Amino acid sequence: MKVKFSRSVDYIPEWNGNRELPDSDQVKTKLRPLEMHDLIKLMDNLQSAAVGVPDPASQVASDLPKNMGQIKSLVETCGDLIPKYCDITGLEDGSGPVTSTDLTRFTWYLALAAELLSELGSISMPNEAEEKNLKTQPDSHNLPIQ
Repeated sequence: MKVKFSRSVDYIPEWNGNRELPDSDQVKTKLRPLEMHDLIKLMDNLQSAAVGVPDPASQVASDLPKNMGQIKSLVETCGDLIPKYCDITGLEDGSGPVTSTDLTRFTWYLALAAELLSELGSISMPNEAEEKNLKTQPDSHNLPIQ
């Protein structure tokens, strides 16, 4: 059986109007789905931070002043997931290239870190189409185990 599961996903953050920039100027990331224990950790912290279910279209990360407490709490407790599951390219500051670890160390990147955590949660949970793909199809050659 083959399932539609990818061990990495290319993601272009919305942060600071990044998606409106020319392709060559965009910040780009490669995200890996969270392992089960890390997904549970993220989901628990999203709920306790009152952020809700991970949603890439969420305004949480884009409205930093309004949601500063929730975002701060989320990044403080789950920021370690970013360097573990996210590779970033195309982002530089006055000191040179920015790493995934830098995103959780400097407040300048707080909204970006929150957006990436939200997207990591989203790509790590099977959606309805993926769940249907896991079901055995009527014409398959799989026989019930007896």
